[in-house]
Amino acid sequence: MNQLCASRKLFTNSSGYRAGAPGSSRGRRWARLSGAVAASAAIHGVFGLPGPVALAGSSPVLTWTKQNPASSPPALANAPMAYDAATGTAVLFGSTGHQPRQTWTWDGSTWTRQSPGASPPTRWGAAMAYDAATSTVVLFGGDHQIPLGLGLADTWAWDGSAWTEQSPATSPSARSAASLAYDAATGTAVLFGGTGGIPGHPTFLRGTWTWSAG
Repeated sequence: MNQLCASRKLFTNSSGYRAGAPGSSRGRRWARLSGAVAASAAIHGVFGLPGPVALAGSSPVLTWTKQNPASSPPALANAPMAYDAATGTAVLFGSTGHQPRQTWTWDGSTWTRQSPGASPPTRWGAAMAYDAATSTVVLFGGDHQIPLGLGLADTWAWDGSAWTEQSPATSPSARSAASLAYDAATGTAVLFGGTGGIPGHPTFLRGTWTWSAG
């Protein structure tokens, strides 16, 4: 029987520093993982599995189906999206030089544009993931777009109806196109990599950061 190995620790979808408590009452922070810890997580959490997960031979064949919702977001690229388990919707945040910043939610059949009082500034390429510890969707960084290549280093949280900017004492450096996923085993959101530097001279970044309680 063919077997497919999947990580039991990291859920797909991070660079380094230690932070103080954010501005919200949830008390989350960014913290940098050392190279040894990050390497161990990569090896044991992804490659060194306790055992493979077998998929039954009778598993259904999955396929893509084009949806035809009554309303949809405008054409967007590099717009982050994450599943919000607290509301049972997928959350999309996007903007372009021609489209204002927008937050949309997908309930399984249609898109609904949200109208929060405050929103993250215009950007593309932000990292976004659901933080089960706080029941919020966390957004970090991205590219400011004007000028292109100017990275952002802010952290925002979506609670299902409003965006709130967080105020950690320390944060990862400005970057776009980073990877962010929630690690249920440790109750932290894990951020890795991304593109930083100055406009016209991008730098590929390393380092692993976690967003957790202070």
